[in-house]
Amino acid sequence: MKQENNVWCVVLTYYPKVPLVTTIIEAFYPIPVVVVDNTPKIKERSFVHAQTLVKGDNLGYTGGVNKGLQYAFKKGATWCIAVNDDISIPKSSAKTFIKKLRSMPMAIVGPYAGSLDKKRWTTVYSPRETPKRVDYISGSFMAIHKNVWRSVGPFYTPYFMYYEDVELCILARRNGFPLVHIPLNVSHSDTPSLGRGSYLHNYYLARNHMLFVERNAPWSVRVREYIRLPKTWWEHSERSNIGALAGMRDYIRRRFGRAPNGL
Repeated sequence: MKQENNVWCVVLTYYPKVPLVTTIIEAFYPIPVVVVDNTPKIKERSFVHAQTLVKGDNLGYTGGVNKGLQYAFKKGATWCIAVNDDISIPKSSAKTFIKKLRSMPMAIVGPYAGSLDKKRWTTVYSPRETPKRVDYISGSFMAIHKNVWRSVGPFYTPYFMYYEDVELCILARRNGFPLVHIPLNVSHSDTPSLGRGSYLHNYYLARNHMLFVERNAPWSVRVREYIRLPKTWWEHSERSNIGALAGMRDYIRRRFGRAPNGL
């Protein structure tokens, strides 16, 4: 396979704003781009300079990106850049990032990085600041080497969205792969239905934090979070955080995947 095809891009979209998705595709062109359309009941959609995978249902970040990465790596990608459809990146920045990837060791790489609070294993993330310690690369813009994916992938689908990227990074580091933060001229904005403070945002964060701790944290953190559950519930109640309370309830009920009545 030609050198320029060793880096691929996967764009995850849901009820896409076609001009915005097209702008992302053009920023990464001429490398191959795969658009995974999570819009329910859609049968087909096409974009210039991109292969489109239409699933007819919302598979979440985990299921949608898994499909795109599996397709790209099967077609011969060495690196695959997974991005949300709400990022904005100049073509010059995309070109710079791709060039750097080709000289990178096997790793997970991206412009957005965060750390974990060691007491509770919650995520600490500020898109405008470089973290002192990189514990994870945000899945909103994440490049994954094929050997990392084969060793620790795919994303764990019960998360649906949120914390799946953190878990993959934890597993990668435990298996000897580095996490590399590359500052880049790129911006990212949440959709209104999933923006900070929305019901679904709070739901997935509360539920998936407990699932993430259960699956990945040291035993001391797990025990502390289990003992703390009544206090956490009370804190969310005091703030009238209905989404977080519903997420905690579904964690206790072992109800994972897509939120009831969610996107």
